[in-house]
Amino acid sequence: MGGGGNVGALPCKLSPAAASDVQCDYHSPAGNVSFNVAIYKGAGSVAFSAFSLDGQKQSLATPLSTNLTIGQHKLAFVLAFSDPSATAVIREACNPTQDLVLVDAASPYDTLRICVP
Repeated sequence: MGGGGNVGALPCKLSPAAASDVQCDYHSPAGNVSFNVAIYKGAGSVAFSAFSLDGQKQSLATPLSTNLTIGQHKLAFVLAFSDPSATAVIREACNPTQDLVLVDAASPYDTLRICVP
């Protein structure tokens, strides 16, 4: 999964956790992290339909953004697809854009665990 450019965006903050790290998918410094979503395979459109941080609903402003504080966080994403057979990619909205996870229309939700030291 390659990332495309995102002119004017901030550098990426998320870095993949080691395979042996069972508590975190990604590590990040404290601060704002933004996300966007795009069709990866298939046709139609995709958008965020729900987003929560540690069980608390968050705003669906574009790009999706949240402030991460020190600790372990659970980010839950729900996507809305116009094509029931499409696959989307959730990306960190940074420069260059960083692909994080693929989500299928048949199962339109995913969770990322992010640890902030």
